Amino acid sequence: MASTSSSQTPPPPFAHDVFLSFRGADTRHGFTAHLYGALVRRGINGETIEPSLLRAIECSRFSIVVFSRGYAESPWCLDELVKIVDCRRRLGQVVLPVFYDVDPMVVAELNGEYGEALNRHCRGDSAGKVEQWKEALEEVGNVSGWDVQNKDQSEMVREIVDTIWLELSRTLEVSMDNLVGMGSRANKLKELLGEDTGDDVRFVGISGMGGIGKTTLARVVYDEIGMEFRNSRCFLENVKDYFEKHGAVHVQEHLLSAVLMEKNLKVWDAHTGKVMIKKSLQHRKVLLVLDDVDSAEQLEMLAANQNWFGPGSRIIITSRDQRLLYKHGACGVFKLEGLNYIEALTLFSLKTFKNYEPSEGFEEFSMRVVEYAQGLPLAIEVLGCFLGGRSRREWESAITSLKDYCDDILDVLKISFDGLNKPEKDMFLDIACFFNLKSISEVKKVLNSCGFCADIGVKHLVEKSLLSFSPMGKLVMHDLLRDMGRKIVHLESPGNPGRRSRLWDPEDILSVLTTPTEEVEAIVLDLPEKEEVQLNREAFSNMYRLRLLIIRNAKFEGPIDLPSELRLLVWDCYPSESLPASFRRSKLVELNMCYSNMSRLWHGKAKVMQLLPMLTFVLFLYKKLSCIFHRLLCSSKVKQTRFS
Repeated sequence: MASTSSSQTPPPPFAHDVFLSFRGADTRHGFTAHLYGALVRRGINGETIEPSLLRAIECSRFSIVVFSRGYAESPWCLDELVKIVDCRRRLGQVVLPVFYDVDPMVVAELNGEYGEALNRHCRGDSAGKVEQWKEALEEVGNVSGWDVQNKDQSEMVREIVDTIWLELSRTLEVSMDNLVGMGSRANKLKELLGEDTGDDVRFVGISGMGGIGKTTLARVVYDEIGMEFRNSRCFLENVKDYFEKHGAVHVQEHLLSAVLMEKNLKVWDAHTGKVMIKKSLQHRKVLLVLDDVDSAEQLEMLAANQNWFGPGSRIIITSRDQRLLYKHGACGVFKLEGLNYIEALTLFSLKTFKNYEPSEGFEEFSMRVVEYAQGLPLAIEVLGCFLGGRSRREWESAITSLKDYCDDILDVLKISFDGLNKPEKDMFLDIACFFNLKSISEVKKVLNSCGFCADIGVKHLVEKSLLSFSPMGKLVMHDLLRDMGRKIVHLESPGNPGRRSRLWDPEDILSVLTTPTEEVEAIVLDLPEKEEVQLNREAFSNMYRLRLLIIRNAKFEGPIDLPSELRLLVWDCYPSESLPASFRRSKLVELNMCYSNMSRLWHGKAKVMQLLPMLTFVLFLYKKLSCIFHRLLCSSKVKQTRFS
């Protein structure tokens, strides 16, 4: 018998689709010849196995073992079978037994002709191999296959060929670069699915941001465990898009046709489709992947609950919305995170240089790209394809403006944004433009001050994989999601910053302050160094929608009017001694005036809480507020007050 290689040996490339293992004296001129001919006619690359071709077993996707009465008589056949079992265990090769003129129990339990043959081997020259042969026969004999005794052989050949053809057509040709980092993730997902499928029906979810690899992971696991479900399986890709373009009925027809292997199956309406799916599949052990689901309606139409499927069924659902998966009864949700640095660099190198490491002279450039992508496989692949084959000078130019080459990436990410409601979109854009890596509690306070339900909104953004929390209590948004949010704002008016809803770029802000506009809702001006800024008194007064104003490191002269919609006012070194008399302060929730020149809030004797009924937070540092104002604030309903 050919020696088996170490378990660490990587699987060789597939040179063949199918190998046939059989005892020639029993079936060469009958069943096996017909089967081999049918495979070849269907275009399936097959090889009959001779003793000299043991190594070639490793280069096959499938092995078909034709058990005949005399199969166990042949030491060559048994050696081949041991090699096939080794490949099944080590490389995941699919083994399909055909019981030609022998009962499956005879093979699996080693009795009858097989037990007698093995006893004779024990007394012969091959005695040392018998235990290996027994183990191989028992393992393959217990694999579900075809019992062709007393059946129409032409019909059985057709069924076997159809099965192989279907399995090959379902196999995704995933190149090795797409599988970087997928091994460990696939194992974790299979743990949720359960190694032993048992009789329970499990719904398992995969969640994560767009481009993180949810579909690829689902496909890898689907291919790995698919043979346990034989023909009763289906991978429905892009469910959201198919529902939008073709409707529920079309998707239901596709699902039923794939699982039942019936062409042109018709569903008259969505309700009938639900009934048909349940009736057809409730006694079948099914493997179903519903990829890119974004609504409960889609799940109700395709897999409403566990009762629709037979014992042992597994339903994998991928979605950007983690809450949707749990609400539908997923027993577990695998939160897919980005690639680590080593994985990301390996994937980028494979895409760009067709090697596992960057080419000489491109190491630093590659590291910068990988850092920008932050573990997002989609970004790594897009940038790798763009930069591959370019000169060092072209790389130098491209690296300085990576964001300009990411339209394809941002389009994918924007799908999640488009699914938000209006308040969630506004909160997402505020965080993308101003508050990434800021304190969760502080950001929620700001958002609440602007009229949003921040606790619920932020929670939904996290569930939809658009935000996360750091261990230090900060909001974390992936840089590419941040860039996508800022691009959305920029596209509100590409050539005129004054018509955008949010401004954060100092140049844009300073240009707008010279020509006031009504469109701006939020401004954060944070200059790198303290800079004197010239503006007229009415620079802000015409910004009727301005609800959020934060100014740091900018020095202004003289009194400045403020709009009355402000909910949050943060202004370091505010230049005047008081807020302008024209400022209607009724909606102001937070006032933060560190290092300001203020000695009083306004001219006049009105009480603080009459003019600031919504105020909940005040911060002044190192300046002139009077003791009287201090006492008034401290005796009011203001929740937080700090003076120094």
